[in-house]
Amino acid sequence: LVRMATRDLEQCAALVGGSGHLSRMAGSEILYLQEVRAAGATSLVTEVGVRLQAHKTASGRVMLAHLPDAEVRAAFDTAGGSGFAALKKRLSLVAARGWDQEIEEITRGQASVAAPILDHLDRPAAAVAVTYPVGTPDVKVDAAIRALPPHRVAVTHERPRGDRGRGSCCCR
Repeated sequence: LVRMATRDLEQCAALVGGSGHLSRMAGSEILYLQEVRAAGATSLVTEVGVRLQAHKTASGRVMLAHLPDAEVRAAFDTAGGSGFAALKKRLSLVAARGWDQEIEEITRGQASVAAPILDHLDRPAAAVAVTYPVGTPDVKVDAAIRALPPHRVAVTHERPRGDRGRGSCCCR
């Protein structure tokens, strides 16, 4: 999986001057399996082997959105979070649109878009994500989204202009 994703992640990272990531679920956390950075990109906490609480990241939420409620509840309770109802509402939206976005939730000045890689049973095998500086032009972010393999993410319509990575991103 890492070998298959690396080239696409490098291309997406270069398009936005940021980083590309591959992660998988590990209990209530996500485990980063791969990180690639464009030249001059900001160094992030998402190095290979790092674990973050799944419900706090776009990559984690796109995977949680494709799990049964009992597994989501178990992951959430294990992580010690509060606001499960709000999380479930967000996961419903994520499942419907097929992607999630975070803006400065993990790293100040950075935004990410993530999409799941589903296995043959429609369970999350992993997630791919692109992290880029807040304020990156919409055209570059849209190009990175389009560069993700089409069986994982497809841009469905234009993002609102002037969004600059702070609003909705239209991929599924």
